[in-house]
Amino acid sequence: PAPVGERPPEPEAREVCGTPRTADAAGGTRRVVKHICPDCGLACGSLEEAREHWLKEHHKPADNAALQGQGDGGEEDAGAVQQAQLLEVDDKGSPVIVRHTDADTGATRTVVINDDGSQRVFGADTVTSMLKRGHDDLEKWFEAMTNRHIRGLVNELTHRLCEQSQRLFARREEFEGESRRASFAYFGLEEGVAAKELDNAYRKLARSMHPDKNGGTEEAKRRFQNMKERYEELKEFIANGGAKDKGAGKAKPEKSKGDDGEEKPEREAEAADDDAPKQEGGDAGADGGDEGQGAGEASEEAAGKADDAGADQEADDQQESAEEKQRKKREEQEKKAWKMLNQLKMIDQNLQIVEANFERLKAQHAR
Repeated sequence: PAPVGERPPEPEAREVCGTPRTADAAGGTRRVVKHICPDCGLACGSLEEAREHWLKEHHKPADNAALQGQGDGGEEDAGAVQQAQLLEVDDKGSPVIVRHTDADTGATRTVVINDDGSQRVFGADTVTSMLKRGHDDLEKWFEAMTNRHIRGLVNELTHRLCEQSQRLFARREEFEGESRRASFAYFGLEEGVAAKELDNAYRKLARSMHPDKNGGTEEAKRRFQNMKERYEELKEFIANGGAKDKGAGKAKPEKSKGDDGEEKPEREAEAADDDAPKQEGGDAGADGGDEGQGAGEASEEAAGKADDAGADQEADDQQESAEEKQRKKREEQEKKAWKMLNQLKMIDQNLQIVEANFERLKAQHAR
């Protein structure tokens, strides 16, 4: 099988042996043509079906030597990949951006296939490296990429951002659960007790831990305050039916007035004003045609030249517009990449805070 980056071998179209001939509308017969997979010989009903079958069943990733971009965004280990998700194809239907999943480890990566068949791979190591590199260094790195590379990188960052967000949420939930169980144990209770039992345990501790009965020291005040905070958190938890912040997220967001809705009529009005003089000019030219035959012929000749010039200008504008669209799309993709990178940095910092809280909780248990 060809490695990633090479186009699938063209399936052979032929009449399959033993395939019955079917009658056409005229009462004759026609051949049933199938497209044969070059690797296993499976007969497919269409060329697209044959290509999809080949990519799914016989498509294998290239070995490490074929990977491009190692050290500056390429993965070092290709792994045994058995699952692939097609993300983008070129005009001929050949894959240009594919997402791979390692069947053994579950590791994922985005593979960008260049026109010459070489590859650029973005994965977990890529994002880790980006988080450590400086802004100027990353800008130069972006500039060296093609538009296709940027799209592949944005796809990888999107997946990593979702994964890290889910990881942060899960770790926070885990920490809150551990902290809550530790607070119940602090009062000598188990999770699931009634509010009355918590109140009784709190009063008992409040009498014994009151700063006035423990010398009135700052340490005694701190310990009493910590106990009180634990009690208030658990009381809120029980009041919400065992779910923290039960009512959170129910408030409907306020509807904001869209700027586009206000500005769009103004822009349309300006565009109409710009078109108005052109329309008036055309009317004046038409009125001039009634002054005489010679003036009418001159007007027609001028109009023809104007049409030719207008067609040339329109073609130039279309070319410029296409290039401008590509440039804007590139800018949008780069903005997305920067935004997601900053979000990943924030998530990484929050994960570090959660892990530090876990260590602090473990230290409290050890005392």
